[in-house]
Amino acid sequence: MRYISNLNNKTVKELEKIVKNGNSLQLRQRAKSILLSNEGITVKEICKIFNKSTRTVYRWFDRFKEEQIENLSDEIGRGRKPALNENDIDKVKKLIETNSIKETCIALNKESKRVKKVSPQILKRYLKKYTI
Repeated sequence: MRYISNLNNKTVKELEKIVKNGNSLQLRQRAKSILLSNEGITVKEICKIFNKSTRTVYRWFDRFKEEQIENLSDEIGRGRKPALNENDIDKVKKLIETNSIKETCIALNKESKRVKKVSPQILKRYLKKYTI
């Protein structure tokens, strides 16, 4: 069995702060698993608590050992990419001035670079976000 043990008080306080105020559920779970391991809870018990595999918990421990707390958060670039981003503001402004929302969506979807199709709902949220 592997444990994370002998954490100093500063690290324990930082992990407890993350557990209470962390941005994402995954980050809070990783921090809590490190604290539980420091208290002597086995990996199997931690797996049951978080409903994760032993491999996943071991990966959390490995990441923590590499770079401590900085390595617990998700890597940049994870998750679904947005259909429209900040670079599209000028394009959308020009299209929406002369076209309806549906026509604007069709024009944007004709671009070959689009990973995700732009729907009217996505376009409405985008317009609201950037107050166009």
